[in-house]
Amino acid sequence: MQQDLSNNFFFQVLSIVGYKGDKIEFTKKFYDLCILQLLVNLIQTKSKEEQEMLKKDISNKSIISMTQVLQRHFTQYQIHSGVVEVIILLLKDYSDSIQPALSPMQSHTLEMYIEKIQSELKIYTFS
Repeated sequence: MQQDLSNNFFFQVLSIVGYKGDKIEFTKKFYDLCILQLLVNLIQTKSKEEQEMLKKDISNKSIISMTQVLQRHFTQYQIHSGVVEVIILLLKDYSDSIQPALSPMQSHTLEMYIEKIQSELKIYTFS
């Protein structure tokens, strides 16, 4: 479910900024980056011993296998709220990095769209 949401809104972001490359591939990479950042953030909430165990558990695993490790060690709420936090952070970082190349209209449209996504994600998290 979360992957569909990420693909849907990030694909739209790429359309807003006029991205000319493979939007589906870029969106998949964004999703993978979100999962990796989520892993880092959640692992840091554990004790040193648990961190080491989790790092070994995810070492050399695919993204899908890593998400299964997450589900075994963290609550659904921790994962979901962590995903929302990571998506918002990475989306802002991406927006900041491309801002100089955008037209004023693209910049405004992107800013409004990101605000909308942030609101929807936060409502979805706390409902």
